Amino acid sequence: MIIDLTGQIMNGFVADPTITGWVGKISGSIPNISVNSTVSGILPAVVLYEMKNKDGEFADDSPVTSEIGYQITLFSDNGTHNRVQNYIDDIMRSLDFSRTNAFSMFDEDLKVHQRVMLYNTTKSLDD
Repeated sequence: MIIDLTGQIMNGFVADPTITGWVGKISGSIPNISVNSTVSGILPAVVLYEMKNKDGEFADDSPVTSEIGYQITLFSDNGTHNRVQNYIDDIMRSLDFSRTNAFSMFDEDLKVHQRVMLYNTTKSLDD
């Protein structure tokens, strides 16, 4: 069984007024929070990527847990990710994720700042 937590994470991000207030708006009103891609040129943006979803522990030759990992990337043209990174961290922790890494990058060609945050959790298949 594959556990998909993308909807829960997205719901948490979209429900947070600090996050939705920080991101750019698509068509003037839709927060630029997306899965696997972002609308080009509309910054700031939050993009969620599922990086891992694999069997964890086994019992009697059947999986009993899933290991799930996500990458959350904050894109901006002015490096203001610090305004929302802790809100995102709180939401991920409320969903039983732990942060395994976080780092910043800057794309010289595009002049875009990126804050990458990596999270993992283990879920029982009985839940």
